[in-house]
Amino acid sequence: MEANDIKVLKLIPESPYFNHVKVGVYDKNGDEWRKRCMIDVEYGESDIADIMKKLCESGKIEKENTTEEIIAYYKGWMYDLIKRLISSDWTAESGEDEVLEIVREHL
Repeated sequence: MEANDIKVLKLIPESPYFNHVKVGVYDKNGDEWRKRCMIDVEYGESDIADIMKKLCESGKIEKENTTEEIIAYYKGWMYDLIKRLISSDWTAESGEDEVLEIVREHL
């Protein structure tokens, strides 16, 4: 896939809840942004425990060094999910760091 085939998206989180945040995914249609889909980023206690278990079993994290590995997991998970939903590789013009910061605040 060529670099110009990569969609440029905006991720716009709604107000976060204690265990998840809904995120609107927008792409450019001419001069305007259009909503393509919504994703739900869940970071409740059981969600984090499941991710930590998965990462520990795969040998990707050590217990005392988990925050950045969990954030990296979420970043990869969001990329894969959105890619599946829009059928294209993508990059975020804005919003990805904001979503990940919301997750970080709840870890």
